[in-house]
Amino acid sequence: MAVLVLPQALWERVVAHCLDGLPMEACGLLAGVERTGGVGPGSIEAGEMGAGEVGAGEVGAGGAGANGERWRHEDLTVAEVCEVYPAANAALSARLYTVEPKDLLRADRAAERAGWSLIGVWHSHTHSPAYPSPTDIAAAPDPLWHYVVVSLSDTEPVLRSYRIVGGQVREEPVLTRGIAARALGW
Repeated sequence: MAVLVLPQALWERVVAHCLDGLPMEACGLLAGVERTGGVGPGSIEAGEMGAGEVGAGEVGAGGAGANGERWRHEDLTVAEVCEVYPAANAALSARLYTVEPKDLLRADRAAERAGWSLIGVWHSHTHSPAYPSPTDIAAAPDPLWHYVVVSLSDTEPVLRSYRIVGGQVREEPVLTRGIAARALGW
């Protein structure tokens, strides 16, 4: 089970970049750190699931995941986003995105200088739900990355995160800073 921790200020920057990019799809890169296993009480000092805004899944009390699956805290992978790097959409399209290669290189170098890694990518869907399209799935370059999709097709932006491995899409909870670990049932 993976959990993406996206601080509120960075969430707001992602959504603002998506709105600024209209009518085209916007995109960018996520930089941060991942911790696998041994996650327990207090390990996530954040987390508010913004129903309808951030994440559709829930990290429930007693170890229940978004789809009712059971997990142990030591099985969690926590990816904390430390910075977001907006990028140009080289595709110049309202229906697909391609991260501008120069922006990818700049983000990778900046993340490395800060001691982070690129851990994912985000992009907007201007006309469809916050779910990876068949094109997104086919183009997913790294099975370890987090793929964040921001839908702008409704009144309020909706942000969701996924892992895409071998063409299989699995949604992961998105937590934002502000709620104690005990509120997650830990």
